[in-house]
Amino acid sequence: MKQLYFMAVALFSILLVASCNTSGAKDEKTQETAEPAAPITESSVQENKAAETTPQKVEETPSTSNTLDAEPFDYLEKLTVLESDYMTVEVKYNALQAEVFNKYVSELPDNDPFYYSEEGPSMMNVKVLKTKISPSGPDYYLIFSPGPSADPSFVFYKEGEYEKAAFYVMGLNVYIPGNGNVYVEGHTNNTFNQRRKFTLANGEFVEAEQPFYYVGLKTRTLKPVELYKSKNLSKVIANLPADYSIEVLINDPENSSMFLVKTDFGLTGWIEIPGEYMFGGNELIEGIFYAGD
Repeated sequence: MKQLYFMAVALFSILLVASCNTSGAKDEKTQETAEPAAPITESSVQENKAAETTPQKVEETPSTSNTLDAEPFDYLEKLTVLESDYMTVEVKYNALQAEVFNKYVSELPDNDPFYYSEEGPSMMNVKVLKTKISPSGPDYYLIFSPGPSADPSFVFYKEGEYEKAAFYVMGLNVYIPGNGNVYVEGHTNNTFNQRRKFTLANGEFVEAEQPFYYVGLKTRTLKPVELYKSKNLSKVIANLPADYSIEVLINDPENSSMFLVKTDFGLTGWIEIPGEYMFGGNELIEGIFYAGD
């Protein structure tokens, strides 16, 4: 009987050892094939929560719309010279190189060289400021004139030389960064808002020649218009009906009646706007008309 007892104990021990060995083999196999896991600690839990709730950092880039919509020369000081129902006149200038007056000539002291008291259109002239056109150059006085019949213009006088203007240009806005250049824009005595650049060289203001004038006007046709492949008007691309959305892109300085446009669909082509469609409510394209006498 005692012998049977010891035989049973021995058999049980053998089975117990075999069971333990089998379990260890499974664990070892699992460790070989499974991805090792990092130990879970309090700090790792906090890091995981932070990763779930904190947005990823994205490198910021300038907004395209903001860049396109930004005012030109936004680093310059802006001065409103005149604001009325029919025109707004502004000057942007380098504050480090300028002295601002912004007074009607009739309000100036009578010993000022630009003082004017007689009745007439010149009484509405404004002595805007004194500034340098280039860093090492002389000072110039800027006078704004609304003109006798809504013909706004800017007149520059070199300091000490007040009998004759150094430079005269039509426009509504002028930009004087002080680097030797003057930029002017405005829809006045022309058919759209022209942007022009002048450089002071050897005492003369010289205009920079451009291959085209930028128009950038989103508008519509007021009458049916033919869209051409080239400026010689030899081949029609499309016939646009009245009240059709277009964007006028550029104007040809050598032939001011020619405009490159983009249709609402995306076709591009040239249109011709003869002079008779620039006056008296007979416009071909809304916004393209002669502003002046």
